[in-house]
Amino acid sequence: PVTLDQLMNAQFNMDSEILSDGGESFAYCEGNGFVKGTGVKQPEGFTKNATVIAGLSSADMPDDTAYANAIIDMTGALKRGYQGTFVFHRTTLARLRRLRSTSNGELLWGMLQDGPRPTLLGAPYAVLPSMDPHGTNQGDLIVYADFRRGYQIVDRAGLTVVRDDLAKKRQAIVEITLHRWLTGIVTMPEAFKLLRDN
Repeated sequence: PVTLDQLMNAQFNMDSEILSDGGESFAYCEGNGFVKGTGVKQPEGFTKNATVIAGLSSADMPDDTAYANAIIDMTGALKRGYQGTFVFHRTTLARLRRLRSTSNGELLWGMLQDGPRPTLLGAPYAVLPSMDPHGTNQGDLIVYADFRRGYQIVDRAGLTVVRDDLAKKRQAIVEITLHRWLTGIVTMPEAFKLLRDN
């Protein structure tokens, strides 16, 4: 709901602001659903799919070198033909930047390449806010997957906007409702490899 006073007297375009905020909210919820969704009236999250989780490699890694080696091993874990992408939380990225060799103490920064198309061990990576952050009870979670083959998004294109100027006209209130339909599901669990450092 928005009042007619707001629509007429705001220093900016209220309609555009509402649509922008609504679109941003949808984007966040959709991204969260792709990662952690239950599959019930929301997408199925790839970190919640039972078959994907069953293949989770989870271990207490005693030092940075063991952790780095486990990440390197992920790049060889997918079948031939899959093109993997790493995804993790930004706090995990910060941890990766701090990794040091246990033998000489040198930073293992060379694993990461910054730039317009950043890579980790030669594979592209993406930072997703819905992934488990570093330092939580769950432990760091890194996913290496071919999302194009392993995950299907069904998107009814576009955002439907319903503007109702009449229902609450006596209160000088306009109701703006946004509708969007989208879902997602894991279609090829073998295209995912998960690593959790406890």
